[in-house]
Amino acid sequence: MDSIQEALVTAFYSHKLHVEETCNFQSPSDGIMGLCEDILSCLLKVDCVEIVHIIQSVGILYKISYGDVPQFSSLDDCYYKVPLLIKDCGIEDLSYSQLGFMLRTQPRKESADMKYGENQSKTAAQMGLCVINKARIYPSYLGVAFCRLEREKQMNLLPKLILFIPYIFNLFARNAKYEDIIESVSFLSQSTQKRRLSSVWSLIAQVNKCLPYEFQIIRY
Repeated sequence: MDSIQEALVTAFYSHKLHVEETCNFQSPSDGIMGLCEDILSCLLKVDCVEIVHIIQSVGILYKISYGDVPQFSSLDDCYYKVPLLIKDCGIEDLSYSQLGFMLRTQPRKESADMKYGENQSKTAAQMGLCVINKARIYPSYLGVAFCRLEREKQMNLLPKLILFIPYIFNLFARNAKYEDIIESVSFLSQSTQKRRLSSVWSLIAQVNKCLPYEFQIIRY
């Protein structure tokens, strides 16, 4: 990794570039879109272990609250489908229920659509792939740039955008152990801990696949 790549990666994972802001299709910013394309191009060239080295060296830990611990039912929906649907659906101020309906594989109640749309979109937003404001979902510049990539490149970026999630960032920045992860969700109820931890371990597993053993977070 050269110095320019390192600076760009550091700024991105420090959330200093604001590329996850709402993309206004009526007056898009070519500058921000170009920056997003540069970031994704850089991340495609950088190994996950290099990213972990950087996030362990920058000295940043994000403050985590209830909603910051990821929870989802389908990572594929969060990562591949949500940003594309938001970009192409043509609906302004997209609601959780509307998104959940579009993600249906079988009939379900509107309340279930709402919860499904909420969970999948919030995880996508944590990866920078969409924006949520007052329970409405909008395309982000990063998400739009991501949707323009071919599937193979999107797959390559998956663990790297997972590391953009503040909660996951913190775990790898701290070189967290199993007991640290359990402690990090201790403020949640037992039932909520179980649901959230299932999602957390799924995300960690995606990052672990790209790391040498000594950098992996191991589940006992």
